[in-house]
This record gives sequence, C-alpha cells and structure tokens, in this order.
Amino acid sequence: TADDVVFTYQAIKTWKSPLLNNFRNVNVLRVDDQTIQFQLPKANPSFLNLLTVGIMPAHIWEDLSDVNAMLTDANLKPIGSGPYQALSFTRDSKGFIFSYHLRAWPKYYGIAPFIKDVTFRFYGDRVQAQNALRGNQVDTLAFVPWGDVATIKNKNVHSLKLELPQETVAFFNTKDAVLKDERLRTALSMAIDHHELQDLIGAHATLINSPFPFLEATTSTPENLEGARALLQSMGWILNAGETVRHFVPVVVPKSTKKTASVTTSSTPLTLTIDVPEQPDLLKVADFLKRRWSLLGIQVAIQSTDPESLLRQILNDRSYQIVVWNILLPETQDLTPFWNSGSATGNGLNLSNLQDRDVDNALNALNNVTSTEGLLSARLRLANTILARVPALFLLRPAYAYMVSNRVLGTSDERISRPADRLRNMNTWYIKTDLRWK
Repeated sequence: TADDVVFTYQAIKTWKSPLLNNFRNVNVLRVDDQTIQFQLPKANPSFLNLLTVGIMPAHIWEDLSDVNAMLTDANLKPIGSGPYQALSFTRDSKGFIFSYHLRAWPKYYGIAPFIKDVTFRFYGDRVQAQNALRGNQVDTLAFVPWGDVATIKNKNVHSLKLELPQETVAFFNTKDAVLKDERLRTALSMAIDHHELQDLIGAHATLINSPFPFLEATTSTPENLEGARALLQSMGWILNAGETVRHFVPVVVPKSTKKTASVTTSSTPLTLTIDVPEQPDLLKVADFLKRRWSLLGIQVAIQSTDPESLLRQILNDRSYQIVVWNILLPETQDLTPFWNSGSATGNGLNLSNLQDRDVDNALNALNNVTSTEGLLSARLRLANTILARVPALFLLRPAYAYMVSNRVLGTSDERISRPADRLRNMNTWYIKTDLRWK
C-alpha cells in the first residue's frame, strides 16, 4: 500500500540505513491510496535511479526498532512486492544460510513467473560453487571470472555477459615524493598501450579512458614511448648507457657565476611500487604496467595481499605509490567519494589523494544539474577535468560471466547497475515450452 512505501522510506532515515545519504533531505508524503509524492530540496535527474528499494510492509515492521531489525524473523522471511515469495530457508547452528526456497506469487502485479519454484544455494567459496555447477547441482552461477569459464563450460552450460558500472583503475598517489610531479605521471600514462592490454585481458573487457565507465572522455593520452622517455630525460631522470634503471641527475650550480655548472649523478633510482589485491585479473593488469614502465627505465615492484587487508592498509597510512583496484560505482555513478578533496584524508576513498579546486568545482556543478542533458554535459566536464590532472589511469571496464544451464531459457546479456539486477527479469525466464492453439 501507499502507507508501506512511506514507511519504507521513513525507515531508511530513522533506522540510519546505508541508503540514508540518498534520502536525508527528501520528504515522502502519502497523497492517496495509490500516490506517493517525493519532495526534493532541488532537482535531481538521477533520483529515479534511487527508487529501487524493496518495499517493507508497515504492519510487520512498524513496532520493531532498528536495533532488533536484523534479528527478527521478518528479516529472514521477507515479505515484499516481487514476483516470488520466500517459503523457507536452511541454516547451520552458527546461523549461516545454506539455501532459500522461493515460490511464484500468484498475485504479482506484473507478468506472472513462468518458473514456479526457485532455490538459491550459498557456498563457502567460489570453488565449491563452480563444482556444483559442473555437477549439475545448480542451474546458474553469477560473476564467474572469464579465466574460469573454459574449465566450467560444457554442452549443458552456456555463458552470458554481465556489465556493471565498474572500472579497473591504477591510482597514482599525488602526494608521493616521486609521483607528485604531474610530468612524471604523464610519462607513465604515455607508456600505456591499450591494445596490448586488451589482448592480455581478453575481448570481454572494454577499454575506457574516463572515470565514468560508460562515458568516453574527449581528452586522452595517446601511447608514445619515445615521448615518455624524452619527458623523463628532461626532468633529470637519466638512463646511462648499459643500465636498465634511470637515476636522478640534479644540476648543481656553483655560487660563483664565473664557474661552469656541473652535473652530478644521484644515487636515487627511479623505482615504483604497485599495490594490488590478490585477484587474478588485477594481478595481470599490475604485471602489464610493470612491463610497460620497465621500457621507460623504471624499476617496478608489485605487492599483493587480500583485498580487505590492502584496503585497510592504504586507507590507514596513505603512504603507497600506486594502487590497482576495481571501482564499482553506485546506480547514480556519483564520483564524489573518489575525487572530492575532503576524501583525500583519513579513511576517504580518494585513492589518488588529489585535492584540486577545479575538480571540486566540477563535482559541485554535477551535483547541481537539473536536467538529463545537463547531467551528460557535467559528467563530461568532470571527466576531462580529472584527466587533465593525470591522477590515475582509467584502463578497463571488466565484465563477468553468468553461467546458465541450457535448460533455462529467456536469459540475455545485461548491462546492470548492481549485482542483484541480474535477476530483475527472472519472472520471464522459463524451462519448458508447450504447443498451444491460438
């Protein structure tokens, strides 16, 4: 009912939901039994993208507090407005969920589901899940790395392509003693051969040049190894004959102007360290960067660890040089957490530590647009402003395989905003066909 919708969006604010920032200044009013009004403090062309929240029935939840919400039966046996209803689930003594059994809801407002019963199964790790697919114990498995597809795919299973608003980015720490020089970051960018990277990762990943995954920027740095070498040379990073690593050569000017300036070789080699999560696709990207930058006479080391530990480490001390990471944007594709100056300290997600007034102004302009046309223009302005500072390399938009049994029909490749969206058309999937008179 309309009351349920109002209750849901009020609960987001009163229960301090992770979605709170999206609705903090939004008033939600019940107009009549079938009409809701959202009152925004200013026009927001991205607002409709936020209205994908599952609706909670007020008569079930209104007497519960946010403290008890996670523990209540209603949280494990949810009641919503979707095409399926939750019938049962299984879990172990520690509370880990093994499976959920759903059944088609006959009063669904849209197209009634063709598949009557659906079971979600949960596994301890990806290896167990992939083995279940190989053994025909499950019909679908989402977000399989493309490197694993060949070992899973057989005559009973095919693969679909899922694209998220996600990017593989190499962030330069602009506060680092070496990388703070924009010219050096430009030289690193000039060394990148995107076509070689495409061949390395595979056709399922898409090359990008923008902080927005689905927007092509008008500014880009073409590959130019010789130009990059010349730029480093002009900065004083000299590669001597017979050596493979550049050293910095400061120019020493004598106090007496009558004497000739002398050039002294420093013991400072041009070395960089890349931090990367222990993920096969990202490790490939880090190896690619190491190989390309070694062609410039740079010594590159790679450090990898599990993603959670690495994220804690880089946010706590912010003393890294380069971080390779997959960034998943929200439905609104808001870049503020990653590029505004306020997020460059503490636990902020501005991994380039870039504090730039022009970037902040472009972010503010984007947040104040009032039309769809203005949104595209403001995104392009922001993308080009960020690229002009060379704080990162925007490399790839990764894609993942959705492995589906051949008996499940009606599925298709999708560009989705969040992982759960792969199921948004599940009510039109089917596994059987019949001949019928028209």
